[in-house]
Amino acid sequence: MLKEICDDVYNEFLLGEKSNKKSLSEKIRKLDGFFYRGKQMTLDSLEILFDLERKMIHSKGPNKQRIERTILKGLSRYTFENHYFMDTESDIKKRTSEEEQEYLIALKLVDFAEELFAMNISRDSFANKRKGLALEMLIALANHYDIPKIFELCSIALKSKKRELILSGIEFLESYGNDQDEPLHSDTIEILDEIIFDTRDRTIAVSALDIQIQKGHIGEFEAMSRLDEWKEKYLK
Repeated sequence: MLKEICDDVYNEFLLGEKSNKKSLSEKIRKLDGFFYRGKQMTLDSLEILFDLERKMIHSKGPNKQRIERTILKGLSRYTFENHYFMDTESDIKKRTSEEEQEYLIALKLVDFAEELFAMNISRDSFANKRKGLALEMLIALANHYDIPKIFELCSIALKSKKRELILSGIEFLESYGNDQDEPLHSDTIEILDEIIFDTRDRTIAVSALDIQIQKGHIGEFEAMSRLDEWKEKYLK
C-alpha cells in the first residue's frame, strides 16, 4: 500500500509540466494521510519512505520541496505520537518485541538524519530546511532513548553558521527534556555563547540567551546585560 502511494507520487512528479496538478496534489495528500492512519510503522515502510526522500533530494521540479516536507514532517509526527509521551526507558532487557521494534526504527531514523546532514549538493535551496526537519523528527527520540548521535547532530546544526539550522538546533534544545528539567551540557553552553558573540542576527542572539534562561543556566538580569553588550557591539 505505502509503496504504491510513494511510486504514484514519484511517477506523477516525474511528469513535470505534463503532470496533472490536481492529481499530484491528491497523491501527496494520500502520502500525508499515511501518517494519520495510526498504523504501526515497520522497518520496511520506513525504507520505502527513505527511498522516496532520496529520490526527491536528487530531483528538480515543481512540488519537490512540498513532497520532501510531507515526508519529513510526517516522520516527525510519527515520532512525536509514538515516543514523546512514553516513559524514558530504564532497562533495555525488559523491552517487549514491540518496544524493540520501535527502538530499531528509532536507530534507523537517527542514521537517516545523519545521512541527510552529511549531504552536500550544490545549489540545493532546501538543504538547511531539510536538515532542520531531520533534527525535528529526532526530538521525541531524544526524550526517550539514550542515543548520543542525536546530540552530535544538534551540535552540528548549532555550529553551522546557517540561520535556519541554528534556530532549529535551539528549538531542539527547547523541546528536549522539557518535562525532565534537563540542564544544558557545558559544551552546548559554550557553543551558544560563541553564537551570541559572533552573530549579527538579533533573533538568534535572543534565542540563544532565552534557552539558557529556560534551562536555568543564567537569570533574566544576566541575559538582559549580555543582550545590552550585544547591542553595543553590533547596533552602533
